Amino acid sequence: MPSALGKQLFWDTRWSRNGTIACLSCHDPNHGSVRSLAEVVALYNRGGTPNPWLSGELRPLGLTNDEQVDLVAFLEALTGEVAAEVTPPPRLPQ
Repeated sequence: MPSALGKQLFWDTRWSRNGTIACLSCHDPNHGSVRSLAEVVALYNRGGTPNPWLSGELRPLGLTNDEQVDLVAFLEALTGEVAAEVTPPPRLPQ
């Protein structure tokens, strides 16, 4: 069961870039999260899971299995440490 803060954040639109989309736009609050990045890609490839809160703009991606595998590999390559010579670490407020 999600915490009160988790529920509040799930419905909060301030986390989106333009302040108009909440987590529930793509995620069904009645179901748990997917377990892996591959499952996330497969979910989006299907166009999400129909539910009353699903954005009408979410459409199936139409990726082949090989394209899904490639997308997962690309997304996984985006994680990790950034070398200090590439960009300095962010300065957090005190």
